[in-house]
Amino acid sequence: MKWDIHSIEKFLAAREYIDTALIPIAKLDMGPTCKQSVEKLNTQLKVAQYIEDQLQGRLMLFPLYTYVRQASGSALTEQVSLYTEYLLEHGFQYVVWLGTEEQRAEINNPAGEWLFLSEQNETNLTEEAVQIRGVAEEFLPNIMNLWKKG
Repeated sequence: MKWDIHSIEKFLAAREYIDTALIPIAKLDMGPTCKQSVEKLNTQLKVAQYIEDQLQGRLMLFPLYTYVRQASGSALTEQVSLYTEYLLEHGFQYVVWLGTEEQRAEINNPAGEWLFLSEQNETNLTEEAVQIRGVAEEFLPNIMNLWKKG
């Protein structure tokens, strides 16, 4: 399910079964690398969508969480922690963030679970659905292992 008007009624009716939140996260880049940043983000969002399609009924895909450079480091870590705590307080057992290697370096001791698209995944992907699916399927066992741990 997605956090949108079309899914919210289903979410409210089946809330007890939807225990995992997936949140893509990206830095807003308006500088000289803006185009590359948008290309990476496009891949990231497609991977998130594929994960949501595969785990529908157990996972809620939230909107993209964006931040600016000034919010990196401890401020970003605090914001991510607050967001994660909020979702945990409101019934989600698992909060999974989908980021890039850049976020791995910027966030210290992040709250929630994290999946990171590697530089290799980001740069080698094209629009082909097969490649998107391949990367997304690498992450599916990580989420399902959370459920097994209980």
